[in-house]
Amino acid sequence: MEKLYKKKGLRGDALEQAMADERGSSTWKPLPFHHPEGTLCNGANKLYALRMQLKSGESFELCKAKGMSKGLFRFDDYAAMFDKRNPKPLTQAYQTQFKLGLSGYCIDGGIKPIMIRHLPKVAHAKYDKGHVQEDGAITPYVLE
Repeated sequence: MEKLYKKKGLRGDALEQAMADERGSSTWKPLPFHHPEGTLCNGANKLYALRMQLKSGESFELCKAKGMSKGLFRFDDYAAMFDKRNPKPLTQAYQTQFKLGLSGYCIDGGIKPIMIRHLPKVAHAKYDKGHVQEDGAITPYVLE
């Protein structure tokens, strides 16, 4: 939110006051999935989107997907992952990856050409680290 206020030209004491106002509001605290002051889609750690109304009246969106291009997805894309009838995962056509680490390209007398590969990237909103109970409690998987 600080970046948003800086883009609006707030600096110094005015910036500190605006941030203090937001921290004191209920919108700054964690929100359930549907909340009158904002909405949170939390698919997994490092896969989330937050939409909220700031005290200044502006709408604010923060969307994060680890390993995927920044700004590629909007809040509605994250919400579509939770559609019970037809969930739509976040999909990036390709992600560029280096085939070897830097040291793998160094050879006696020079450097080998850098090899890259393009891999599709997909993120689902599913929890697969344990059993989720009706009340939201999680029982972790146990290895025998």
